[in-house]
Amino acid sequence: REAFMQAARGDDASIQAHALLAWARVERPNLRNLGELSAALSSSSQRAAIAAIQQRQYGGTPAGEGVDLAATFARGFAWRNDTAGGDDSPLPPLYPFDLGSR
Repeated sequence: REAFMQAARGDDASIQAHALLAWARVERPNLRNLGELSAALSSSSQRAAIAAIQQRQYGGTPAGEGVDLAATFARGFAWRNDTAGGDDSPLPPLYPFDLGSR
């Protein structure tokens, strides 16, 4: 968290993206990229902040434009309820019955 907050005060989108994803992986280790992080968030302002980081990182948007990243993530991540813990796989269970009872 502290690494991201420090990066948020800078203007390097690559460092911000890396620090944000590293922080998110502390809470959700299975996140692979910023797109998955964005999809797991309920806050539209946090999703917009991630889009702004990606736009600056890959689209060449000047560093001075965008949102206040430190303020947007100051209270932590606003996770969607449907992705909070548990198995969020869209696939059905491999063995839907109890193998131990056979």
